[in-house]
Amino acid sequence: MQVFLGDEVTVFRKIGEDETFATGRISGVVLKDSGELNYFYLKGITSAFWISEGWSFIEEETEDGEI
Repeated sequence: MQVFLGDEVTVFRKIGEDETFATGRISGVVLKDSGELNYFYLKGITSAFWISEGWSFIEEETEDGEI
C-alpha cells in the first residue's frame, strides 16, 4: 500500500488481547534506506507510529470496489 502526505488512513495494532485503532491524515513519513516505510505521523498526534512495533494499515474498499 502506498501512502502520501495528506492521505486519510486507519491503522491497527494488536498486542495480546488488546487492539488499538487510529484514524487520521498522514503528516509525515520516514523511510528506511531500502525505501520501505519505517515510521509515520498522523496529524495532531506527536508520537510516531513505527511499523516495527506492529502498526499496519487497514485497506478500505471504495464504493466502486477500489482499495
